[in-house]
Amino acid sequence: MSAMIYLLQVSACMGLFYLFYYFRLSRLTFFTINRWYLLATIILSFVIPVLTIHVQDSQYVPVIQQARTIYEIKAPGNLSGQIQQAVVEKSIDWIQVLKLIYCLVAAALFIHLVITLLNFFTKLRNKKVDRIGRVNVMHGNKQLSNGSFLNYIFLNDDELSADEMQQIIAHEMLHVKLLHSADRIVAKIIQIILWFNPFVYLYLRSIEENHEFEVDRKITLSTDKNNYAELLLHLSIAKQGMLYHSFSKVPLKKRITMLFNKPSANMKRIIYLGIIPLIVLSCAAFARLKNDEKIKKQYSVVEGINELGKDPLVLIDDKPYPSTILYKISESCVGGSSIMTPAEAIKYRGTTAKDGLVNIRTKNGKIALMTPAEKQILIENTDKEDAVPITRFYNRLILKKYNGEEYSKIIMHPPGGGTLSTKIGLSDKAAYLFDGKLYDEDSIQKLSPTTVAAITGEYSVEGNRAYWPRLKEYTAVFTFSTKIEHSQNATIDNGGGNNGGQQLKATTGKRYSEITGVELLGKNPLVIIDGKEYPADLLYKISRSCVKNEIVFPGDIGIKKYGSKAQDGYAKITTKNGKIVYMSAIERENLVKKASIPKN
Repeated sequence: MSAMIYLLQVSACMGLFYLFYYFRLSRLTFFTINRWYLLATIILSFVIPVLTIHVQDSQYVPVIQQARTIYEIKAPGNLSGQIQQAVVEKSIDWIQVLKLIYCLVAAALFIHLVITLLNFFTKLRNKKVDRIGRVNVMHGNKQLSNGSFLNYIFLNDDELSADEMQQIIAHEMLHVKLLHSADRIVAKIIQIILWFNPFVYLYLRSIEENHEFEVDRKITLSTDKNNYAELLLHLSIAKQGMLYHSFSKVPLKKRITMLFNKPSANMKRIIYLGIIPLIVLSCAAFARLKNDEKIKKQYSVVEGINELGKDPLVLIDDKPYPSTILYKISESCVGGSSIMTPAEAIKYRGTTAKDGLVNIRTKNGKIALMTPAEKQILIENTDKEDAVPITRFYNRLILKKYNGEEYSKIIMHPPGGGTLSTKIGLSDKAAYLFDGKLYDEDSIQKLSPTTVAAITGEYSVEGNRAYWPRLKEYTAVFTFSTKIEHSQNATIDNGGGNNGGQQLKATTGKRYSEITGVELLGKNPLVIIDGKEYPADLLYKISRSCVKNEIVFPGDIGIKKYGSKAQDGYAKITTKNGKIVYMSAIERENLVKKASIPKN
């Protein structure tokens, strides 16, 4: 929560509580209750905005139109075409200016309070005082008018008779006994924090008034009211102390009026119950309400949007749309989609894509919205997928298309993180290649934990049937690389056992590369790709598909150009789009097969 918003909410709470006090309580003679009301509501004002109140949604039945509607949505004219990045103009950040002003004023008021306290205690040094129990009484100090602060009472002997002095001492002793100075210190600190709030000054004034009314009422229980009123009139002109209680600081007319007012009937105490609906109203307005129900999950036919922020940029056929369309668009009209994480998207689209980018291509330029039946199918499918443990390596689910037709979805969770998935028919099969060794779906479920744990970050899934004749029966092919070392002339299973395939001999101890001329290099050549140095092993992993051009030099040339780090030669590679792509297991096996063909 922003600190400034919090302080504004505190101020609003104080305003509500003070208005109730002013119109309903201030005329009552329950001064002690009023005192605690004012102090308690100050604390409540600070507490309510940080409260978290758990609420429960009421149940309702949504009205759904049982019809499928297809919209050809056109983007507004001012949004068509390419989205141009907004030109950021330098301007004054007024929020920061206001925060700075607030801090400066609060700091100045705090410093003033500290200086006042220091001056107060400095002036008390070496002063002659009389002690009445734990209370210090100072006589003849004209710098301070008759009053009290903490356990100090100040008397101006020049203007007081002995009888008046005794009455003032009794009055101020009650202030000390009732700890009124603590109220004033708290109120001053609140005034510093909320100096911009007019109600805080009204609170401070009302607290001071209640202190005087409370003490006046207690004093007149043992003193004649008329004599006491004359004393108030005699000392009606006095200095205004910032912290201490001045005997005549509160307006004389108000004190005398309250002094002679008839005490409020006890039945009127029920008025204080009015604070209950006021607290409820304040909580409803300013407390943080939290729904006890589970957060309503949103479902979308576009996969991967859970990796994005709350409001990603959505482009459908290159036109921008509100992000809410992601949870309405039907699978029937989606020809393809891709997402870009916030970190990537902001590089290409600026702050308009700060929460990521979703790019959707429709099949025929028309956007279809999900029907209730499609929505239900999507919910069931998504819940099934979410129920799959992320620790389970292989999963095959039976899901439904938007039209109710069933299909299979294979989800793989490699140990290094990430997810591989593909959709195939119910009777279709998928192949799984580990370092070129072929597994079917029965054997993949029995794969040893050691093999699974050895999977590196090199894995992929492809849905092309036209790899090699031996894989034509598979609709999808998952390829994985592992850290397991294979011995020289190891056998690669290309469909043996239940697969009915053939056995292919391959020399996996030898390293193969798609980079031309690597045979000119030593064991540890210098590898430079797009101007950056990489480990030598990358020469035997990089795919030809990402290479624009390469050049290889032996060690003698490498030493002249790069020194001893290129004593085994160097390879300089430029990629097509600045991205390095690893060879898939299929590409690697093709490379092995090609290398094993005898040359004429």
